[in-house]
Amino acid sequence: MRPATSDDASAVASVAERAYRPYVDVLGFLPEPLLFDYKEIIDRSETWVVERGETVLAFAVFERGITDVHIANIAVDPRHQHEGLGRLLLDHARHIAAECDCSLSLYTNVRMARNLRIYLEYGFQLVDRRQIGQFDRYFLRLDPPV
Repeated sequence: MRPATSDDASAVASVAERAYRPYVDVLGFLPEPLLFDYKEIIDRSETWVVERGETVLAFAVFERGITDVHIANIAVDPRHQHEGLGRLLLDHARHIAAECDCSLSLYTNVRMARNLRIYLEYGFQLVDRRQIGQFDRYFLRLDPPV
C-alpha cells in the first residue's frame, strides 16, 4: 500500500468503475464515485492505493478533520474482493485516526446493503440515516479505543 499520485488517477477511476458500476441497477442512477475526477481527488485528498505489481487493486480516500477521519471513498476491484484488501484499507484508516485520537466516519447508500454489513462487522456504529437529494444514506462512525 502506498499514497496515490496523480499518475494513478486513471487506474483508480478504473477500479471505481468496476466496483460501483454493478450498483447502477440497484440504485437507479450512477453512484457518486462514478462521477468523480480522480486526478482532482488525488491532488486534494489523502488517497491510498493497494497494488500488486503495477496494477491498482483497491483504493481509499481519506479526509482528515479535527475530530474525525472521514473515509470519503473505499473501493476494491471486484476481481480481487475477498482477499482482505478492503480490511487492509480500513485498518490503515483506523491507524491514521488513532494517531490523532479521532473517530472514523463514512456513509453508504441505504441500498448498498452489503457495504453496510461489512462496516458494521468491522465495528462501525450506525449513527444516522439522511436523505440528501436522491441519495438515501446511512452515516456510520467508529470511535477511537478508550
